[in-house]
Amino acid sequence: MAAEPDFSEPRMLHANESGISAQLHRRCYGSGARTPQARRPGEGETWVIASGKRLAAQATIYLGPLRVYDALLQVGSLSGLCTHPDFRGRGLAGRLLDFCAQRLRDQGAQLMLIPAAQGLVNRKGFTDFGRFAAFNLNGLGGYPYTSEYNLRRITKKDAIILSCLYHSEPVHFHRPVGQFAQHFRQERQGQRRMEEVIVEHLGRPVAYLMLDLPDDPDADPANGDRRLFEYAGSRRAVMEAINLLQAENRDFSLDCLIPWQDYDMIAALYESQQTINWETQPGYAARMLNFPALMAALEPYMRGRLDSTLLDGLRFEQTGPLLGKGGRCTILHGEECLTLETTVMTARVLGSAGEDEWSEGAGMGIEELSFFGEMEMPDWNTEDTADWPFAEMDDEPAGMDAGPDSEVRWEAEGIPSTEAWEEREFVEKDEGEEAANPPPTSAVDMIIQGIFPLPSFLPGLDGV
Repeated sequence: MAAEPDFSEPRMLHANESGISAQLHRRCYGSGARTPQARRPGEGETWVIASGKRLAAQATIYLGPLRVYDALLQVGSLSGLCTHPDFRGRGLAGRLLDFCAQRLRDQGAQLMLIPAAQGLVNRKGFTDFGRFAAFNLNGLGGYPYTSEYNLRRITKKDAIILSCLYHSEPVHFHRPVGQFAQHFRQERQGQRRMEEVIVEHLGRPVAYLMLDLPDDPDADPANGDRRLFEYAGSRRAVMEAINLLQAENRDFSLDCLIPWQDYDMIAALYESQQTINWETQPGYAARMLNFPALMAALEPYMRGRLDSTLLDGLRFEQTGPLLGKGGRCTILHGEECLTLETTVMTARVLGSAGEDEWSEGAGMGIEELSFFGEMEMPDWNTEDTADWPFAEMDDEPAGMDAGPDSEVRWEAEGIPSTEAWEEREFVEKDEGEEAANPPPTSAVDMIIQGIFPLPSFLPGLDGV
């Protein structure tokens, strides 16, 4: 019987191991997949667990600043998490994920994003997040058209123009000009990238939009199937660009996911579509890493949305494990206290598609963000689960439980959903007895309604 291999502690990828790392990535994600280092050269950190001279598991992490009006947040992300098939079933992916989350938190990350997948990611307490209006446009109907706008294809020479338009958004990640130039120097991998145009009004660039193929495997570029991948600048100009593209191709069909706070775009598309379907962030999951630090960074944002009496004495706490079961986030104001499992608080802070009302609170007027980009994913629908990069964790029990001693108890098992939030039971912290739901005028409820959800954003140019 072969001896159990020895594994190293997580360590940085050595410079002479880049070729081995690329081979492991392609073996797990497919021969055509580009490594995180190839998508964003010179960025991020790749961490590995090794067995002798072999790489057993690896992942790449990034940390980027997110501007929300006058607030500056730090958002971490993870890409390319995978385990070599010879070493699966030993919990290496979960061990590396725990390490990377702690590493990002130590570097200052307040939130963490990861490509969503069943099994490991859910069990580590990551949750769907964001709230987007979903449209499929086969015609813009009565939307007015004017000949004052024209389109031209984006080239790498337009990097400065794109950077100016992108950074004029009230909410944006820091994206250097060189990152735009790098994108347009790269060849169109697999022909997923389609139209990428600047919109000019009377000869002046006022917006841009980038289209690619929808995630639907049956999507056909020859049939005009498109997805709105990223946009910035004048919303009127973006709508005019869609009109012009549709006029050039009668079969043009465009899938759009618009962040809930982008009222101008939603209103214009609703005028044509007359219906709104709400969805969460496609393909990604999130987890709160440092709730107190997040809210401290959001202080300028909160001051513009909350009365000063609500800010006085307002505190935030996070306790328990960083990932997995048992983590808690707490909002305290005077004698009021609301504690939620970290997964639930993450969904509440970042929003969800389950909310019934089109919120008119936090985030009004904030435009779409574009940071985390396209990600090559393995086939999660394959019946051969041994080929999944996270396969070693799939035999662990699914779901999360807030625990019997939690201050918020849920009737249903598993990760609390938006419906569970509506069915929440509050327990008085000082007496430990169940109490009726607090009135909507409670300070904690007014705080939550005033600042949450934060603005939603879609993956865009950068890539996780």
